[in-house]
Amino acid sequence: VDVGCGDAFGGGDGDALQDGVETVINVVDTYRLQPTTLTKKQFSEWVKKFLGRVKAELEKHSPNRLAPFQSGCAKFVTKIGKNFDEYCFYVNESLDYDAGLAIGYYSEDGMTPFFYFFRDGLVLGYPGFGKDLSQEAIVSMECVMP
Repeated sequence: VDVGCGDAFGGGDGDALQDGVETVINVVDTYRLQPTTLTKKQFSEWVKKFLGRVKAELEKHSPNRLAPFQSGCAKFVTKIGKNFDEYCFYVNESLDYDAGLAIGYYSEDGMTPFFYFFRDGLVLGYPGFGKDLSQEAIVSMECVMP
């Protein structure tokens, strides 16, 4: 399996694949993520529920993270809404949407995938290997934005 790093680690010509070798997205392959289809309305419903759960945990365990979390997430959700059709969504292999989604898009070249995660909502075994959003499971970082 070629994880698509090309010559980044001195492996030779990144464009030449041997017959039968499949190029995969390393994050998707490693965590056995499953592509899923969401409408804009379904995404909106999911994100409100998911971010509400994360907010409640932050209020209990990390109140200092609440303002940066809400600000970062509001910007990011707005960004997704403006270009919704450019994003793709992945869920863990058990199809547990409550554990979170990996939100992906492809760069302008159409070949390079980028993924976003709501970091304050990640559990230690992401994606989906545990649902515990306790103090230990919350990663204290702001939402990722380019």
